[in-house]
Amino acid sequence: MSARSWIFETDAIDGLTNLPIGGFGETEICGQSENQFVNSQTRRYVNLMNEWADIEWADMVLVGRIARSHGLKGHVVVNPETDFAEVRFAPGATLWTRSDRGDEQLVVVSSRMQGVRPVIGFQGVERVEDAERLSGLELRVPEGSLQALGDGVYYQHQLIGCAVETTAGQRVGDVTRVDGGAAGSLLAIEGPRGEILIPLAVDITTQVDVAAKRIVIDPPEGLLELNEKKH
Repeated sequence: MSARSWIFETDAIDGLTNLPIGGFGETEICGQSENQFVNSQTRRYVNLMNEWADIEWADMVLVGRIARSHGLKGHVVVNPETDFAEVRFAPGATLWTRSDRGDEQLVVVSSRMQGVRPVIGFQGVERVEDAERLSGLELRVPEGSLQALGDGVYYQHQLIGCAVETTAGQRVGDVTRVDGGAAGSLLAIEGPRGEILIPLAVDITTQVDVAAKRIVIDPPEGLLELNEKKH
């Protein structure tokens, strides 16, 4: 059974998605050292962000959540939703939030990694009280900043919300989440039958149209009933 792939991270930096998750290694990249490469990609990313200053909230993609304040200088700890947090949350990057104060653009002025989570300082957020009001907020970026993917590979957010039907035209439901990883993913589909888990495999998910938010499946006999979870 050939598997389709989805990508959890939402970065758009050219070249990074082909590198091993967890580091660049010790070799040079295209004649550049690791630091030179990261700095060049960071500058490109910052320039892209400036072009999308007026994008609507609904057209943006989640890249992290602010967990809590950190220290006494207005810094925050972020739970990242990207594999490349050091670049996504680099100084100069612009991120968007939404709260009862409305939509805000936050510019990163300082960033360091604490384990797998970045500790970030934002422009104009200099007190503990300012940082605490940001706790729990989503951080988003424009969808247009994401790296283009190859055939049969999808971002998680592209699959969530897709309407699912069989090749015979029977409605199954809507995708509510994606479980597992690229090596063996399952679509969680909520519909009249309850929740159904369907493998994201080429011979079962025969059509995936993320633009139309539509997935067509050709399930083997008994698969829908086998994976059905009643409420």
